[in-house]
Amino acid sequence: MYMDRRLLRLAVPLAGFLAGGIFLAVLGGGTTILQALFFSRFVAGVFLPQSSQEPVARWLILLLVVVLLRGMFSFFSDWLNAIASARIRARLRERLFAHLFRLGPAYTSQRPAGEVVTTLVEGVDALEGYFSQYLPQVVLSALLPLLVLATVFPLDPLSGVILALTGPLIPVFMMLIGTTGERLTRRQFGALRRLSAVLLDLLQGLRTLKELGRSREQAQRVARLGEEYRRITLEVLRLTFLSALALEWLGTISTALIAVQVGLRLLYGHLEFSQAFFVLVIAPDFYLPLRTLGLRFHAAMNGISAAHKIFEVLEQPVWEEKPLPAMRQTAPVRGDIRLEKVTFTYPGREQPALNQITCRIPEGKVTALVGRSGSGKSTLAHLILRFLTCQEGDIWMGDLPLSSIPLEEWRKACAWVPQRPTILFGSVADNLRFADPNAGEERLQWALEQVHLWDWVKHLPQGLHTPVGERGAQLSGGQAQRLALARVMLRNPSCLVLDEPTSHLDLVEEALLQQVFLRLFEGRTVLLIAHRLPILRIADQILVLEKGNLEETGNLDELLQRGGQLAQWVRQYGGLA
Repeated sequence: MYMDRRLLRLAVPLAGFLAGGIFLAVLGGGTTILQALFFSRFVAGVFLPQSSQEPVARWLILLLVVVLLRGMFSFFSDWLNAIASARIRARLRERLFAHLFRLGPAYTSQRPAGEVVTTLVEGVDALEGYFSQYLPQVVLSALLPLLVLATVFPLDPLSGVILALTGPLIPVFMMLIGTTGERLTRRQFGALRRLSAVLLDLLQGLRTLKELGRSREQAQRVARLGEEYRRITLEVLRLTFLSALALEWLGTISTALIAVQVGLRLLYGHLEFSQAFFVLVIAPDFYLPLRTLGLRFHAAMNGISAAHKIFEVLEQPVWEEKPLPAMRQTAPVRGDIRLEKVTFTYPGREQPALNQITCRIPEGKVTALVGRSGSGKSTLAHLILRFLTCQEGDIWMGDLPLSSIPLEEWRKACAWVPQRPTILFGSVADNLRFADPNAGEERLQWALEQVHLWDWVKHLPQGLHTPVGERGAQLSGGQAQRLALARVMLRNPSCLVLDEPTSHLDLVEEALLQQVFLRLFEGRTVLLIAHRLPILRIADQILVLEKGNLEETGNLDELLQRGGQLAQWVRQYGGLA
């Protein structure tokens, strides 16, 4: 019945709430039987007073009490199930966030932001129906029909046999239809993720698309994805309505069969009125849990489809480091960073991203890393930042293996500025305090002065408290980079990694950033991924990578005179490829 063991394991910590809700629902099912029994006696007493010597008012009072109890059991059952569902989803979302943080940028940068957000938000929320409705209903559909059969068989064995034979037809049809339904719902959730990813990217780059005159083309792309999602959604709805019709038809035909045979036997005096009326009243309640299970399954299919994507993320392997005794370090670590025969190959690829790399990044110096796209530059930076772990070889910090330094301490000693720095939706001060939550306004002003940004900020309408927009919509590329560098000033790390910080800037912004770099790099160990000649002139050492291999090492003048790979790129492209 589509019971995913991974989802069931999520429910184990809150099994008490779910068990309580199911227990109350079973009690509600028991009151349903009593309700039918008291109602049949009450009707028999009203219309056939000679058949019963018991007062009618007694059955009416008992009937009202049972109806009240049934309502209470139903309310508290739904309440407990809703609490369990909310807490399971909250814990699952926390687990997803924690796992994504462990996976790091090496994983998230390869996925569209909209797809990740859809999985975290709508994917987890889609499980609400599974835990609060479908899972309890599976248990009820197994228990309540058995209670009804146990009650009906002693009173009317023939009706009990009919119920026992027709009841299983509903789950069988539900399973046949459900297989197709689950496949369609997976396609629907996949289309939703694709549409969300495209919409988020387009909204964030809408201004650029308008400037380049490409907005109409992207609008057509969104229209195609929207049409695909609409078509799949209609297919899911069509199947849902058809399956609901089939389940209702089976339940109605089976109830009619009970009614016909009970009516005929009552007509010929083979069955008492109160017994016949009780069987007739309880028959729909025998099929109701099974029909409700079919409806609950359709409500939970979105969650079941989303769960596959959620567990796909959770089952992504985290790069585990070699178990080494951790050192206890309270101050930033110092020393040269050395790579000794480091090799790394991404899963599913035969060609290693880095192959037997041996080099040294001197303490307090600027080391530039250059190479074509895909040569392994970002992989090497991720290894040093410990977003990834080398599969062969070792990385050393001074005389210590890098993996022996506690990860938290190493991250405190490092700063990373990617090509497109993350700008939060908030004010200038909010984005700066991302690096130092306790920084006062004077310290924020100092950091902005260091990166030549204060003169611009102080003339903003609200100064430091001026909103910068989603992903820095109010900032130019150079201003966003300098804001990220101001964060570095606030953190004051001993090791700094920059991934092509001038790749999206004009020459004026690039020249201004070079002035900032001279102040920022002083006394720090810097690994600078670069592709422009002007920025390489401030590097003390250049490492040239090609297809995962270290081709050359030296400063800019030495490499140009040597006539190697770097010199060829300069002659061929007038710069770096």
